[in-house]
Amino acid sequence: MSSNLTSSCFLQEMAYPPYCIQPLKSWGMIAIGGGGGTAKTGVTNAVDLKWIYLNQSPDPTNTKCSIQNVNSFTQHDSVMRMVSLRKQHEYLILALNRQLKVIMLKASQRDADSGLAMNVSLPSTPHIQDTVPVVPLSRHVRRRHNSSTSSVTDPINMQHRPSVILHRNGQATVDAIGNENTIVQSPTTRSNSFSFPSAIATVMNNIYTVPIQEQEYVNALVVCPATQSKLFVGASDGSLTIYEIIWPATSSADRLIQLKLLTSFTAHKKEIDDLAVDPFGTWLISVSRDYHVQIRQCSSTFDKHDELDLCQFGMNKTSKTPKPLYRIRHVRFGIVPSSSSSNATYFLYTSLIPQAIVDKLVSHIVQWTEHKQREFVVRQRRLVSNDRISAIAVSNCGQYLSVGDSGGCVRIYESDRLKLIYEHQAHSIFVTDLAFILREENYLYETSVLSISADKNLYVHNMSAETDKLRNNLHAQLERLLDQLTDLDQNKDDMDENEYKEARQDTVDQLEEFSKSLEKMKSGEGGLSLLDDVQRIQNAIKCAISQAFHTPEVIRFFAKKQPVQLRNHLAEIERDTKIGKINGVEGARQKKEILDALRKLGEPLTIDEEMYLKQYSEGGNTHFAKMNDTSDVNVNALSAVAAKQIENARAPR
Repeated sequence: MSSNLTSSCFLQEMAYPPYCIQPLKSWGMIAIGGGGGTAKTGVTNAVDLKWIYLNQSPDPTNTKCSIQNVNSFTQHDSVMRMVSLRKQHEYLILALNRQLKVIMLKASQRDADSGLAMNVSLPSTPHIQDTVPVVPLSRHVRRRHNSSTSSVTDPINMQHRPSVILHRNGQATVDAIGNENTIVQSPTTRSNSFSFPSAIATVMNNIYTVPIQEQEYVNALVVCPATQSKLFVGASDGSLTIYEIIWPATSSADRLIQLKLLTSFTAHKKEIDDLAVDPFGTWLISVSRDYHVQIRQCSSTFDKHDELDLCQFGMNKTSKTPKPLYRIRHVRFGIVPSSSSSNATYFLYTSLIPQAIVDKLVSHIVQWTEHKQREFVVRQRRLVSNDRISAIAVSNCGQYLSVGDSGGCVRIYESDRLKLIYEHQAHSIFVTDLAFILREENYLYETSVLSISADKNLYVHNMSAETDKLRNNLHAQLERLLDQLTDLDQNKDDMDENEYKEARQDTVDQLEEFSKSLEKMKSGEGGLSLLDDVQRIQNAIKCAISQAFHTPEVIRFFAKKQPVQLRNHLAEIERDTKIGKINGVEGARQKKEILDALRKLGEPLTIDEEMYLKQYSEGGNTHFAKMNDTSDVNVNALSAVAAKQIENARAPR
């Protein structure tokens, strides 16, 4: 299935076979894990942090998406699964076959060309005081031209992004769970199993371990999304282990989360393939090769509530003991999109694959819904392919479902009707994992899916949005950044000066990148019908960066071209100034700011308002050029003004 509304782009060939991919809520990054295992094959084991750029290259001849390598953390074993958590900081919990490892990530605002070069070697010392910076890897992207091994430098990688550092106390390991007799040991030892690039040294403590049997390894991992308070781990022997996630106090935000063992028991007779927890933290679904899909309570005592009925999909009556023809391999929950006709709050999605490889049966995806009787029933089922399903993912907005199969094909379905809307043979061998780019981070496309495979290749698959949806996404992205500015201003007194400056500069950098992507849309990516919206948003961003507009509400109304709301806001400011709610100086500044926004939108001002602006701006405040729906926009001139304002914003004050 091909369409001018869809695209598939090769991003990178990995140095190792990747097994899992995880979008991070911080900084819009993704984490990819994998490796060659403990065998001495020469294939590395690592977790890579990356940024994905959706057609944001400043090179007008480059219409492809691109990728930036941020950091790579070498492991002693292959990373098979991972989950992310975020409160004060972003945490990754890695499943390394027979260990769980907790990593805390924290941003540090440093430019590669000022202070820390890409290949600078830092002194190796175990006495680093607060944090350990990780030097970014050489920023060359493997691109496919005539072969997957051709290498070119990606110009997008010269954009400024915050470095990512790992805290001194930012890691702990937990040997994977095993049986009912598991006993948690006290954190008394240190481990050097976590390897950094050779130029970096770190001290690793907060180590605590749980002994396991040799034949067991971690096979599935999931966190309760509602509370982020429980971690569920499934093992190869069918055991299920549950940890309480203990978060550090706000005053100790730079410390590591801890995992407290709650219980461990045998849930299945064979290995657990997958786990899923519903969005409200009520049900835990466990899938095993013992033909059972269990539904358990997520709260103590984690009792079994029910099972999904596999017999309804057919039985193999030729064997001595009748068995289901199909088994479920993957389970995922997704919220019900607002456009759905269903009254449910969430759906359960499962893959349905033949029990035996020799069975000449096709694979399906099944959508389940929970009845009032608190049992899951099939809502709909769709045939996928003759190849086995090897990965599934659900978008965080619940509107899309993606499926990868053993033949390397990636498909995207609209979730309400399971309608196939995208299909591409991206990989040469089975897809190992899929991940949707978070809705709040994707303002160029209706949805985008990342796929990885045993062929070591990383792809992105984009579904272009309709004009009105794209417009909403653009405004939503601006809203998110403006909310960041608002939160910073409200919490400025509770932050030290350097922390505030770094956080604000990070938001400014995101605004700059947003503006660059809008510039490309004006040249054809978004269509002429969006030109006015794009231009207004760009101008609002320029005003925010140059601090011509200080108030997020004014920026918001200006970007959406809402003069009535601006007038109402002006009346509120004048009223608050009169009653003394805000002081005269601040009231005058905000009034001038609103009048400037109205003028720029082409709204007529009264004689008194024109006189007010003239008196206020005697110093020569001319940040803007008038723009309205009929005016011709000189893009080059605006870009030059924007570049000057960005330069001024970066200059020390």
